[in-house]
Amino acid sequence: MDKAGEAEVLRHGAERRLSRRSEEIMRELVLRDIREDPAWFAGILVRRTWATLTLYKLAAWTPRDGRSFVAATHGNEGVTDNYYQLTDQADFFRLGRRRAEIPLSLLLAPSVLLLLGAALGRGRLAAARARWRTALPLAACLALAVLPVPVLITTASAFESETFVLVHILMAALLADGLVETVRPPRDEPAVPV
Repeated sequence: MDKAGEAEVLRHGAERRLSRRSEEIMRELVLRDIREDPAWFAGILVRRTWATLTLYKLAAWTPRDGRSFVAATHGNEGVTDNYYQLTDQADFFRLGRRRAEIPLSLLLAPSVLLLLGAALGRGRLAAARARWRTALPLAACLALAVLPVPVLITTASAFESETFVLVHILMAALLADGLVETVRPPRDEPAVPV
């Protein structure tokens, strides 16, 4: 619960921040607000979805910005930044003892390229295009499996929203697979027994 939530439950009769009563009060207040203004809640879900899909908090890049994640700008973001400091974020990669943070654009580029290739691939990319189109349901299935927790349940920590990096890594693998298909020599059709 963030500081604003704590102040609200105390104002509505809870004796302390972390208690059964404070949880009941918070639940009642949130459900009341959703019933009174469903468009407000829909807006929250849209912003959570966008932040998760794009991994927005990882837009900062240490070599350029001096920090590895975008700092909170509003009080209603609570203490989420603390979670981003507990471990390396999803844009850090290790190989043996080497550790490197890659820019978010480099992490998202394969997903964008795969989607463009699946939609527009012609000529030499025709074989890759067919492969990518066949693979898109797999990526969509993983995305749908990963999205509910950070969007519908919690954004209280960095870990839930960063799990969407799995989709981007899968998209990078699928992109590479399709590109390999463009340079692979054509396969001979197996002989059909008579």
